[in-house]
Amino acid sequence: MNKNYMTYPVKFMRITQTYLGKTSHLAHTTGSVKDYPIDEAGKDTGRDPIYCPCDEMVVTAVKGYGNNKVTNTIWLVSTSPVVTPTFTDICFMTLTHENDSDIKDLKVGQKFQRGDIICYEGTNGASANHIHIVVGRGSSNNWTQSSNGSWVMVGDTKRPEEVFYIDPSFTTVLSTNGLSFSRLPQEEEQKEDNPIEDEKEQEVEEGSKPEESPRLIFECKESKYYKIFLKENMKLYLKE
Repeated sequence: MNKNYMTYPVKFMRITQTYLGKTSHLAHTTGSVKDYPIDEAGKDTGRDPIYCPCDEMVVTAVKGYGNNKVTNTIWLVSTSPVVTPTFTDICFMTLTHENDSDIKDLKVGQKFQRGDIICYEGTNGASANHIHIVVGRGSSNNWTQSSNGSWVMVGDTKRPEEVFYIDPSFTTVLSTNGLSFSRLPQEEEQKEDNPIEDEKEQEVEEGSKPEESPRLIFECKESKYYKIFLKENMKLYLKE
């Protein structure tokens, strides 16, 4: 990509609960401090991978491993400004419910490049495989308790559709659960499909002559046979 777009981090989007979900998320958006989580369940009931969504992200915190009272969570922050549907700036992303095996070797300061697998869906603190995703502008490395008792991410949290583009060459949308995401800008898709297409169209073979315009040699005034049949007002050109 020519720009550092923030793109959705899974290959199959199937959002099972939005930030308005009454199962467990609505409290996140109604307290004194808010975040806007989504639950992403991937293609099926298995453990789909979660990929780095921009050019590079760095781990700023890892919590939960070895502590049964804390749900496994990874905090990541982009190392350079990213382009989102609503702003261009540093962004953070948090991933919750991955299994112990995915985070036991993760270290603060570890970096991931676009397309690298960060972790997989998991069931730590959950009854079925999924990833709880929160995104925002700027940096984050912790959570805090809101006035209604829910634990939310620290920072300038944003709705996921304000931060993620959908790259149709990478992500197949199975369900947005009513959320409206922006598609990756079309010009970027075209550049990826054929980055030199425009240049090829303008190329002229060295030594070739420019194409000459055809010369009008006859204009038919009435419908009649002239060895070839011409209709009224048709024009005959000769291209030499």
